[in-house]
This record gives sequence, C-alpha cells and structure tokens, in this order.
Amino acid sequence: MSRMQKKAAAVGATAVLAAACAVFLPQALAGKRATYSERVYELSYRAKGDASMTVYVSLKTGAWRQELGSETRISGAGSYEIINHDIGNVYRRVGSPKFMGFLQAAPTSAATLRAYQASGQRASFPLTERGRKLSLQVRGDELQATTDAGRTAFTMTIVGKVSDQDAREMRLFTQVRPTVADVELPVGKAASLPVRGYWFGPTVSGKVAAAAAQHMRRRTATEIAGGMNARGDSTTQVTVYELPGTTATSVEPGIAAQPDGEWQISSEPIASAHARLLIRAMNGHNGDATYPAWPRTTVELANGERATVVADRFEANGGSGLTTGFSVLTESTLVHLNGSVPADAVASLAAQLRPLS
Repeated sequence: MSRMQKKAAAVGATAVLAAACAVFLPQALAGKRATYSERVYELSYRAKGDASMTVYVSLKTGAWRQELGSETRISGAGSYEIINHDIGNVYRRVGSPKFMGFLQAAPTSAATLRAYQASGQRASFPLTERGRKLSLQVRGDELQATTDAGRTAFTMTIVGKVSDQDAREMRLFTQVRPTVADVELPVGKAASLPVRGYWFGPTVSGKVAAAAAQHMRRRTATEIAGGMNARGDSTTQVTVYELPGTTATSVEPGIAAQPDGEWQISSEPIASAHARLLIRAMNGHNGDATYPAWPRTTVELANGERATVVADRFEANGGSGLTTGFSVLTESTLVHLNGSVPADAVASLAAQLRPLS
C-alpha cells in the first residue's frame, strides 16, 4: 500500500470513529436510559369545593404522596408521614397494618388511578368511593367523577409518568427525619429510645399485654421560638393491657375512648421536664395551687429494685374505692398506670412491675 493509500485509510478510520462518537457519546454522557418499573404517576386532583392538590402514586409498591399546600403526606410500606412546612414538624408512624389503621388508606386519587388502569383505560366506568357510587368519564388525560344526581364529585388529571430515576432524585417517597414519631414495638421488648421501660409481664390481673409502642417528640426551632417549653419534648414507652377478647387498643389511630378495662403502662425518663412536672404535682405543687403531698409507699419490684409508689389523686374517687391509676418512681424512670385500679391493690400491683428486656 502506497503512502497516499495509507493516509487515506487512516483518515477514513478517523472519520468512522468520529461518526461513532457522535452517535454514542451523547447517549453515554446523558446517563442510563430512564426506566419506569415503579410505575409512578403524577396526578392533579380536585374535589368539589376544594383546592387542587398534586398526588404521586406508585402502582407497583402502593406508596403515595399528597401535596396539600403547607402540608405533605407520604405513605410507604409500614410507614406514614405528615410534614408541616410552616413549623418544620415531621410526624412519622411505623408499624403493622393494625397499628397504622386508616392512616395508610389510599386517597381517592390513588384508588381512582388503580380502577382506571384495571378497567383497561375505558372511556367510562363505575367507581365506589367512600360508600357512594360514582360514574367516571374519561376525556383525554382528565377523569371526571359524577354522582347519580349528575353532580361533579371530583376531577383528576393524569399529568404523566415519573421515571424511577426522577422519583429518587425528587425523593418522592423518601422518609424525612421526624420530630414526632410513634413506632410499634413487639410486646415485651425494650424501646430503642433512651428510656428504661417497665411492664407486668404477659398477663396481670386477668388482662393480657396486647400492644406496645414508643413515642418521641422533639420541639422544632419554630415551636421553641413560639414559646413552647421543654415539657413539649417527650420520650415514652407504653404497653397496654386489655381484657381477653378486646379487639382494639388505644395505641391504634382513631380510637377516641380508652377501651373498658384497659391499663396503659407508660415509662418516661424521671429527669424529663414532663416527669418533673408530674412529680411536683404529687408533692403538692400544681401551678399556683398548693396542697399536702400525696401519700406514698415503698415497694420492691419483681426484679428486686426498690421504688416509690404514689396513687393518683387527680380526680376524686367519690367513695368508689377506685383510683384512676398510680405512679412508680424508680431511680431512672417515672412509670405510670392509667386505668381504673382498686386503691387497696395499688402497692401489690406496683410490686409486679419489672424492666422490659
């Protein structure tokens, strides 16, 4: 091959390489191809009389996110969060479906999207929403729900699909560090919070240890600036005892009244501001009011630990012989039983308490 032919071949190879780079380099620099395996949709939802809201739904995982002006709600696998953007408060709840209750129920927008997909994206189909029967009419990307009387119940627009990469970048379903948290615990297990919890064991006085949880609250900077004092912070472990056959406990959301016969055993650090306030009340000082200190006795707990027991006197017993509960003061913990207890059984009951393992 002559020198001229070699030069031409080299130029040709360079041209081919340049052409290849022109095709492939932009793709490489742009990153990996977008994927949609999580099946995340962005929706715009508006109920009659309300402002519109943005909702993100993952059809694969069931996770959803609602943007409600100054508030964001996020529901994922076993967790639920409410973010208050005005005061920087983040509430998180974590636990089983029973512990989560109605909080994780899919919003109407998410249920409607699933029904639309299940219908094969028909132009119209029926929908039952919160007990009422609706008719869905689809016009392009907009779904309009009407009642039997022909009134508009809500409208929903499918804005579009969100790629897996964008969903992660936007942190759509990523948990935020909470300022308030309720976490379900296995019954009999110690909390992960810095508190030494106590309980009676699996059973006591015909009642069964039915549920347990831990609660944490930390004031935000906005709350502190607004005057909320240290009593707004709390660290608590609670075990609830129920009569056999009781199906709901007060640790579940939406339970307005304490079930009959329930005992709530809560434990909080004795050095906390809230505990100090309660101890001050037991010692005869409640706000501006002063009175004789409440009677107390010393008992030995089930683990051999010495503790002080004080029966509640927040409410008069009216001659019933019952008290609304009692407090047990150990070296590290203020334990309180909330529930109806015979006054003459307080000391013997308190003596059955033991630390959680």
